[in-house]
Amino acid sequence: SGDFSKLLTGKNLATDTQGNPILENTIYDPATEQTVNSAVVRTPFPGNIIPQSRFDPVAVKIQALIPPPSSSGLVNNWAQSYPWPRTQIIRSIKVDHNFSASQKVSFYWMWYTSDELGVGGSPAAPDGLPIPITSTRYKGIGTGASGVYSHTLRLNYDYTITPTVLLHAGLGEQRFYNPDSSPPSVLQDYNAVTQLGLVGGAVNGFPQLTGLSSSFGGMLNMGPTNANKYFTDKPTAVLNVTFVRGSHTYKVGAEWRIDANTDRNERGSTGNYTFSALETGLPSTQGQNLAGGTVGFPYASFLLGQVDSATVSTPQDPQLRKQSWTLFAQDAWKITRKLTFTYGLRYDLEGQARELHDRLGEFGPNIPNPSAGGLLGGMVYEGYGPGKCNCEFTKRYPYGLGPRLGVAYQIDSKTVFRAGWGITYGSTAAYNYITN
Repeated sequence: SGDFSKLLTGKNLATDTQGNPILENTIYDPATEQTVNSAVVRTPFPGNIIPQSRFDPVAVKIQALIPPPSSSGLVNNWAQSYPWPRTQIIRSIKVDHNFSASQKVSFYWMWYTSDELGVGGSPAAPDGLPIPITSTRYKGIGTGASGVYSHTLRLNYDYTITPTVLLHAGLGEQRFYNPDSSPPSVLQDYNAVTQLGLVGGAVNGFPQLTGLSSSFGGMLNMGPTNANKYFTDKPTAVLNVTFVRGSHTYKVGAEWRIDANTDRNERGSTGNYTFSALETGLPSTQGQNLAGGTVGFPYASFLLGQVDSATVSTPQDPQLRKQSWTLFAQDAWKITRKLTFTYGLRYDLEGQARELHDRLGEFGPNIPNPSAGGLLGGMVYEGYGPGKCNCEFTKRYPYGLGPRLGVAYQIDSKTVFRAGWGITYGSTAAYNYITN
């Protein structure tokens, strides 16, 4: 109703430049703002009551979606209760088949699904608010769509070519999908222009409203905190051959993999609106202590449509890919029945994460900036062709040679001494959004 009279405590915090008392939690009318003696002042709403005729029409429609109080208290007067269901299932199958004494194949498949309401920890936990104002993140439950899922596939083939030669080949894939939105049906179907009269969002959906609470009460944050669909894929392949010659066991092979990441997100694309007490406070008091008290109230600013700050984000769909290759050769040389010497060499060629369509850019000191009158310092994009730098931002390290040495000596029937030395290389980032 706009009645904030019970916020008043009667505490006098200070005196304004016109000699009027500044009472704690006073709601000031931003429409009365003027400059007096170089100070920006306002007049309080009579009785700390905002006339309903002054309510912002968008705020009125949003307020109608808020649940009514469930108790008579001035604050904490709504019972925040909610279900928090989660159903997780892991299925797996393993099949081994021998085509002959020398050839066999094995297959493994794991399928994980998780349908859940909210995710662990605040602020992602359910908030009990109804759709469309809830910030709860829905993952399958209540959306009619699949929730989080992951599958792992492995296919291995072993062929004993001769009693001393073994071929091994393998293929695999790991895929993870995480629809992390709050809630997805609102993001897809809710039209803030026609249903609220609110323009400015880049996509359909309820806006995000923050800053409405204070130490004297208020309202939870409302609207989607996230709007993402994450995909990660990792196809892999291995091939190696082991052969025995006398006291030597040789092994050579190769590995290949792709790290793929997709983040289709509309996070912030419906618009983020932040409210504060400043818009219904007294500007001339900003930066003052006011005896520890405050004036203005965030929810009063909301009712008047006085937004403190607002942002809108562009929908994104980055497609990051990274390929990596490995070659290796090694020999386990059984010098005596008790002494084995192992030596080998591994070569790693780690790729760098690149956007599939070369849509990642960085600062180009020699690129004209059309937004700054052609001054140098524009955006440059990697890749080859029109509008690209005909280059790669990050170069692969081509010298990833890693020698390995090892020794094992059986001191007696119960004791074996082992020692090893080698050089290894760390992996490059698979999903790095920032290039240097």
